[in-house]
Amino acid sequence: MSNTIDDFRDFFKPSKELEEVNIEELLENSLKMMSKSLENSSIVYKINVAPTPKIKVFSRELVQVFINILKNAKEALVENRNEKDREITVSIKESEDSIIINMCNNGGQIEERNLSKIFDPYFSTKESKSGTGIGLYMSKMIIEKHINGTLSVINTKDGVCFCIELQKNRG
Repeated sequence: MSNTIDDFRDFFKPSKELEEVNIEELLENSLKMMSKSLENSSIVYKINVAPTPKIKVFSRELVQVFINILKNAKEALVENRNEKDREITVSIKESEDSIIINMCNNGGQIEERNLSKIFDPYFSTKESKSGTGIGLYMSKMIIEKHINGTLSVINTKDGVCFCIELQKNRG
């Protein structure tokens, strides 16, 4: 398992260059990659986007984070919701210093005792055969160590909301 983490570390070596991108376009690309899988699982997604400026990020890594959060949402929705009530809502907004991306789903809450652990390596709320505990750990590493943002999660009334905050003035 530690070899897997080393492989992921190689995925985002510092020799790569920041790209100025539109976060909405990266999100739409991520959703396109996942759209058939979400559709096959009867999951509806909504996007609420306020106009935001372009931002400098490592786009491949950010897409990887989006896909990982969407994949986890899909699994929670399939496990915890009937087919008529599966929803992912993504919002992107701008603050004075940052762009904030909220990726929420109604697939049930994370137990309070597990909420602070979900970004730990090898921790999974899934059965051992279906979860390695690497995805959210790597997502947090990518956002916080490589992109210099923050990644957090909170429980909502019917599910969870992952919040990615990216600094606008970078590079």
